[in-house]
Amino acid sequence: MAVVRPFFGLRYSRDFVSDAGQVLTPPYDVISPADQAKFYAQSDYNVIRLELGREQAEDSAKENKYTRAATFLQQWLTKGVLHQEEKQTLYVYDQTFDLEDSSVSALARTKLCRRGLIAAVKLEEWDKRIILPHEETMAGPKADRLALMRACRANLSPVFGLYEEPGGIATLLNEATLAPPVVDTATPDGEHHRLWAISEPGQIRQITKLLEPLPIYIADGHHRYETALAYRHERRQEEPGAPANAAFNYVMMVLVAISDPGLVILPTHRLVPEAPGICLDQLESRLQVYFDVEAWPLHSEGKRELSEALVEMCRRGRHVPAFGAVGLKENTFHLLMLRDRVAIERLMPAEHSQAWRRLDVSVLHAVILQHLLGLPDVKGREDLAYTRDPIYAWESVLEGRSRLAFFLNPPKASEIRDVADADDRMPPKSTYFHPKLPTGLVINPLSGTI
Repeated sequence: MAVVRPFFGLRYSRDFVSDAGQVLTPPYDVISPADQAKFYAQSDYNVIRLELGREQAEDSAKENKYTRAATFLQQWLTKGVLHQEEKQTLYVYDQTFDLEDSSVSALARTKLCRRGLIAAVKLEEWDKRIILPHEETMAGPKADRLALMRACRANLSPVFGLYEEPGGIATLLNEATLAPPVVDTATPDGEHHRLWAISEPGQIRQITKLLEPLPIYIADGHHRYETALAYRHERRQEEPGAPANAAFNYVMMVLVAISDPGLVILPTHRLVPEAPGICLDQLESRLQVYFDVEAWPLHSEGKRELSEALVEMCRRGRHVPAFGAVGLKENTFHLLMLRDRVAIERLMPAEHSQAWRRLDVSVLHAVILQHLLGLPDVKGREDLAYTRDPIYAWESVLEGRSRLAFFLNPPKASEIRDVADADDRMPPKSTYFHPKLPTGLVINPLSGTI
């Protein structure tokens, strides 16, 4: 049973921030140094100073980017730049964005809107099967986020969660949007952000009751979730008498229905370097043992041809795993369609679930990269590169930076759900939810109670 609650959120005051679009950022893990500098320049109150502050040469254990973030947060609260809601609140959040078809810039753009519910969700250990992960985490990002959480005592950036719409939640969220939004802004990247506050107890009870029996699937923010678990453990040791509704027992999430028409997952393509032991001379014939292989010509300025090939790959891949490959032959895109799942079963790792073995990315890793190319331990290879940009992948091969590029179709949200339900984890770099949720719309303080 998921415990979903309203909270006393912190939001920017219009007296100091007339355009909220100037103070928002993406989450820390997609901010480049150039982006960081840009966000610093946009506003003195940009949330970059909290989410990913600058490091300085004289930093020490007592003075560093984490302690500076805490200082900024306290100063902004004291000054009134940030204000706390007077009532416990849920938020309906609409994120409107442009999507390039097949992620290829040569094709037309589509405008989409993804709707989420921002709430405090009670932290649960993975083994309770209430909150379900789908990917592994790494120690480094968790240590960084824990240091920031200790300093600021707040969730600055939400975890992205998914749920199966049971019927009724969408109607309640629609009703909430009949009121004027408390935030209505655009960011320089062209996204539009609208936020509605729900503080009426009856509305809140209706929404949270419908969510109670549902599992929540982590879409994005596994590191932030596990960091929140570690922080909760520390705070419980510090405050053994704290009540069950202590704020540190919860984490801020944006909850999105799996059926939401604006839920977009982009593929991440694989780049294989020139490496000893990789034999390409007979790779095409070896691929034909398991795949139907078609060759498509690509000219030196073949962005349009690549776009068309990827659209066809997506169409063919609706029912069977389908991949694209560049580098087998010069100026050629190879379309690979799995011929027979039974034939590859012996090549798929037995320790993984059936849901995992049916993933396109699992077939690519186990059959093509490991079995046919002979690359050991794909999961741990540091020289295997990843990109979401198919043009970059093609040009990487064309210009000799990579020997091969393999193109994937995006995974389905239902596949992520099925892997999580099977208590399994997807291969690395399997999902990229687009666009990233912004940081700075709402902050969840971890002092006091929920």
